[in-house]
Order: sequence, then C-alpha cells, then structure tokens
Amino acid sequence: DSDDGQSANSDRVTQDDIEQCLYSLGDHNTYLRFNKEPCERMIKYLCEYFTGDVATTDPTGRWNLSLGIQEGVDGSRLNHPHTRQYNYVMQTLCLWREVL
Repeated sequence: DSDDGQSANSDRVTQDDIEQCLYSLGDHNTYLRFNKEPCERMIKYLCEYFTGDVATTDPTGRWNLSLGIQEGVDGSRLNHPHTRQYNYVMQTLCLWREVL
C-alpha cells in the first residue's frame, strides 16, 4: 500500500501510456528530420564545396567560391574575408544543430 492512498494499479503502465510514448517518439523523430537534419546537410555542403582557409574556384574555373562579403555589395553593411565568414557560418550551423 502507498502512503498517498493510491491503489497499486495506478502505478502500472497502460496501453494508452505506451501509445503516448510511441507517438511522442515519432513526433521527436519528425522534429529532428525537419529541423536538425537540414543543419547537418548544410554543414556537409559547406565542407564539400568550400575550404576554411582560402577561397577557391570551382573545377571549371568559372566561379569564385568565396563566402567573403563586402560592404555595399548586395546590401551588405559588413566586410568579412572568406575565412571569417566561413568560420561564422560553420559555428552558426553547429550551434543550431546542437540547439535543435
């Protein structure tokens, strides 16, 4: 007997409890798939297409693969070289991946 007056049956896990747990796990997996996985995919793309130390060109040599930004270009108000912007993007994606 418990001291709070509850019967022993109230401590048992019901079928509804099990179903609620399974639904909760499904919701969690869906949340991760739609929120965390995009961060992981972007980190993969960042590592695949850019290097952290220097801006490069694509294999055809036609495109400059720099993440650098310049004040006044496309509305930017900041100047950041490729290396700083690469690190900022990587840190931001890693932070969001862990937060989510």
